[in-house]
Amino acid sequence: MSNSSEFDVFASDMLAVEGRSLRVSVRRLADDVRRHVISAGYSVGDRYLSVREVAERWRVSPVTAHRTLRVLSQEGILEVRGGAGTFIAASLRERSEALVQTVHLFVPSDRDMRERVTQSGLQTGIMDVLHETSIQLHFLPSQREIAYLDEVFGSPAGTRACVGSFLFRVRREVRLYFQKHRLPAVVVGHVESDVKLPSIDRNQRGIAHVVGRRLLARGCRRLGLLMCDSWNPGDDDLVAGFQEIAAEASLGGCGLQIRSMAQEPSLIRSTVTQLLSNPNPPTALVGRTDPITLGALDAVLAMGLRVPEDVAIINVGAGINRALQDAPVPITTISSCERELGREGTRLLLRVINGEQAPDSMVELPMTMIERESG
Repeated sequence: MSNSSEFDVFASDMLAVEGRSLRVSVRRLADDVRRHVISAGYSVGDRYLSVREVAERWRVSPVTAHRTLRVLSQEGILEVRGGAGTFIAASLRERSEALVQTVHLFVPSDRDMRERVTQSGLQTGIMDVLHETSIQLHFLPSQREIAYLDEVFGSPAGTRACVGSFLFRVRREVRLYFQKHRLPAVVVGHVESDVKLPSIDRNQRGIAHVVGRRLLARGCRRLGLLMCDSWNPGDDDLVAGFQEIAAEASLGGCGLQIRSMAQEPSLIRSTVTQLLSNPNPPTALVGRTDPITLGALDAVLAMGLRVPEDVAIINVGAGINRALQDAPVPITTISSCERELGREGTRLLLRVINGEQAPDSMVELPMTMIERESG
């Protein structure tokens, strides 16, 4: 290859890198400008900042500022009048729903989460707020989540502000990806203190208090807490709540026994069987997810134990699996309305996009106990 050809290839590569960098800068600046338009109280017809003023305010290059104003003009938010300046063309508060044209649902590829997002009223709740939006469901491939996200959001269409996301039980690295790239998203569940993303969840500590006191009132003095093998931030609150109940009731060393397990039926049954075969076994089991709770019931019945006389069982998972209701012993569940989750999560997403709420805001869902025969 000649020196000239090598230089042409190198120059082409550099231009591609610079182009990607510019697109990212424009996307981030466009988010800042939208928030500024709302927070500063601009109305339709008001003059907005010039290219030079935008560049100075956010300390970006004039090229980035110019491209950003052009993108917002193409979206119909700004109007660039040649020689006259830049003006507000539409109310962002009124257009916020129209801006979010696609909602992505990112979930791990386990059965519990598949059922939650496909069989519950979650998607209906989203459509209640965003009537014209498209909902796209993604099952994140294990070990290559970040590469998959790059594929989804790497194209120009994927970087527009018309995209919002819900994140269900995803790994910390995925949450940090959305924070780093400033992609509008709501985490379903708790988030770490250093992850600045909005979240929506039930009060996990409150759930533990309600369930723990109910079981104590039934005379259960040894509680078995059945957790997933991979914990999320809200799980710490749930465990802390049960530990507080155990201390409050002076349950002693066997009062709270915690086991973590993969959500595979045979592993759940073997773990629960071993737990109940120990000296001083639990007289009540609390399942963190629907599959764990159902597997625990199978194990208890296979051992010839009675539910709830010998072992009470309560589910604190999503509570949407119909098998909980149709089980040989219908299972008591702490639940929340999935359709309401969709509605409130979408409203939270819009408020954050509009700059009306802090990026790390938390919305708490009400919880309901569905009382059945198991506990």
